[in-house]
Amino acid sequence: MDRNRPLILFASGTKKLSRFGVTPADMYEWMRERGYGVYFLEDFLTGAPPMALERYLAAHDYPYQAFNFFAKHADDVSRQT
Repeated sequence: MDRNRPLILFASGTKKLSRFGVTPADMYEWMRERGYGVYFLEDFLTGAPPMALERYLAAHDYPYQAFNFFAKHADDVSRQT
C-alpha cells in the first residue's frame, strides 16, 4: 500500500468495525497516517477535497450517509477528476 498507493474502496460501519476492536475514528486516522484522504463517492467523482474527521464520523450515525467510502493518496495525480 505504501509503495503503490492504490485507490481504496472500503466499507466502514461502527458495528462491523467494533468486532475487530476498531472505531471509525481509528480507520480514518489509519488512512490519514498513510497519506490518504477519505471521500464520499460523489465527492470523489466531483473532485471535492477529502472529508474532515467530523464529517466521516457523522456518516456513521443515523440517518446514515454512507457505508462505502473511497480513499485516495494525496500524491495520486493519475486519478484527478
